[in-house]
Amino acid sequence: MTGELIVPLIIAAILLWGAVKRVNIAGEFAKGAEENLRTAVSLLPMLILLMTAVGMFTASGAAELLAKALSPLLGALGFPEECLPLALIRPVSGSGALAAVESLFGEISPDSFQGRTASVLMSSTETTFYAITV
Repeated sequence: MTGELIVPLIIAAILLWGAVKRVNIAGEFAKGAEENLRTAVSLLPMLILLMTAVGMFTASGAAELLAKALSPLLGALGFPEECLPLALIRPVSGSGALAAVESLFGEISPDSFQGRTASVLMSSTETTFYAITV
């Protein structure tokens, strides 16, 4: 019950603070929304470039070639070969990684060692290049 009240209480506190300080909350909200829209528009070219590059990298088979080249080294470390494409794609593309893990779970059980490794990769890594772009 308490968790359901947190967001409405925060909103009420902001509105109350604005009323006490005599701040035009609607005007400030509009300024912030306008600034964020400008930021989003300025990021679009880089995001389109990133999505295109990731699509080309995976569609060309380069991800699989790189995974095969790294598999002996990572296999010696105990890293499952099936998870290599996911490990390569995850830092670059969240949606590409989601497609890779979905494909992986179609072939192996999510409860297997490979499945648990893929789950950890999905939950504990960030799309690094997206975060850098933003």
